[in-house]
Amino acid sequence: MENESVVKEAEEALKRNGFKIIIDDFGSGYSSLNMLKDVDADVLKLDMRFLDFSSGNRGRGINIIYSIIDMARQIDLPIIVEGIETLEQIELLSMMGCEYVQGYYFYQPMSIENFEAIISDANNVTTSNIHKRKMTRSYLQDITAYFWKVAEVNPWTGEYHFIKKSEDKDGVMGPRPITIEDYTKRYVESGMVHSSDKERFLSETSMVATQLQITKKQHRRRVHLRCMKDGRYVWVTFECIVPNVFSKNNPWVLFTWKLADNDVAARQDTMNIIDKTFKTIMKVDGLSGTCEIIQMDKDEEIFGYHISKHFSTWNGNIIDNNLIHPDELENYKKFTDLRNLTTRLALSDKPLRFQYRRRVGDIYHWVCMTVSRSLEYSDEYPALMVMVQYINYLYEPDVQAQFTTADSLKSLMSSLVFVLHLDITEEKFVSAQDLATVETETGIVSDDRYMVGVRHLVERSVLPEYKDVYLAFMNQAWLMEKFGEGNTTLSFEYERLINGKPAWELILMLLYRDKATGHLMGTEYVYNIDKQKRIEMDLKASLAADKN
Repeated sequence: MENESVVKEAEEALKRNGFKIIIDDFGSGYSSLNMLKDVDADVLKLDMRFLDFSSGNRGRGINIIYSIIDMARQIDLPIIVEGIETLEQIELLSMMGCEYVQGYYFYQPMSIENFEAIISDANNVTTSNIHKRKMTRSYLQDITAYFWKVAEVNPWTGEYHFIKKSEDKDGVMGPRPITIEDYTKRYVESGMVHSSDKERFLSETSMVATQLQITKKQHRRRVHLRCMKDGRYVWVTFECIVPNVFSKNNPWVLFTWKLADNDVAARQDTMNIIDKTFKTIMKVDGLSGTCEIIQMDKDEEIFGYHISKHFSTWNGNIIDNNLIHPDELENYKKFTDLRNLTTRLALSDKPLRFQYRRRVGDIYHWVCMTVSRSLEYSDEYPALMVMVQYINYLYEPDVQAQFTTADSLKSLMSSLVFVLHLDITEEKFVSAQDLATVETETGIVSDDRYMVGVRHLVERSVLPEYKDVYLAFMNQAWLMEKFGEGNTTLSFEYERLINGKPAWELILMLLYRDKATGHLMGTEYVYNIDKQKRIEMDLKASLAADKN
């Protein structure tokens, strides 16, 4: 194509003024694959000579037409086949998936007067996909810049057409899925949706959900979920929009994807942290004892505890089924006395906590019950929040529960060396206090970039076999990747020299997103676990020796 820049400018000017661009007589003359690549066309018209079969080339000709139709479908470009003169040709093209044809089979060339007379009859005018979609292009152009991906979808047939797709590969390889449900299913199968959100994504993008939305006359339907973008999972807002121009003759809704706002992402991340951290959450009336179950441990659901409408009934079931370790049972009963809890929280808004062992199956696990004032708390309505959190993973990594004792847990809790607050997006300490903590506790001098201190610590005191792993654990890209995959708690054990002697330490990293800035943040807890680790290693060595 000569003067390509001139042609491109003309094309853009035409589109700005509402004109549609059709590549005519594709496959002959100047209408080649290069033209298809270089011109942002709205419609492709296939040259009529492709239908001129002879006995020697019919099979090859049919294969070529099918390949061109399939190629147009792959790039979401409507195609019209010219030169239709027989019903046999129509049926053949229909079998190939071609939606639009023209030719003498329908009408011969005619005068303007005859043409106007024909189209004046509404029965002779189609409201097909090409007509309506392209006529509303100016409306669509206004919204596509706002979204990551936009598709027009027919909720009755499942037919779809992408108006905008991100440059990222979406994992959906050819041949092009026939319906939008075929597309979303393959999208999920290729790993583009987080495993925790797969079922919800398929449900929200189904034709049933969209048809129900139309029946309810609901203009927008929105859901937040995690999709793959730039190689990691990010929070995305999916919407189904029913335009004001939607009708039986114009049955097209919009499926849109956009990156979720920072507050949405922070809220969803917070809910995920709560879901992963707290196994049971309930709101309790401190006076009457009636409770509202917000989240229930699956183990408790099996016993029907979620049916409980009163705190004492729920708590009594826990006690009567011998789920509390005998060593903590009496203190547990005292702590969970509702009158005691209500009285204590009336005097102070500081949350109350009690750690105990709770039986799950045949093994006792350490849990922590936290009771605090609800946001609705008042003297007249002392609403309390009761939350139960499993903490075995936090304080006893890789140690079997049967070796756990109350004394060892208390010892580990007291072995917290220091806590740091990190802005992982910026790779900086949150405050000067964090910088001072590092220098005081490790003797390592850093600046506000925490990785400077990490590298100094690794170089000077971390044992050689853990140096690379330590740096990899603190790597910004890796932390962001893990957070994108839905991980909010990460841990790492290593040995470093303390006062000239090797000692075991544990890093527990809690990840979350800052609501105000959208930055990925981390709270780093560092524990001295040398004593517990060596006991664990001795136990494992003893077990291994017994087996031998």
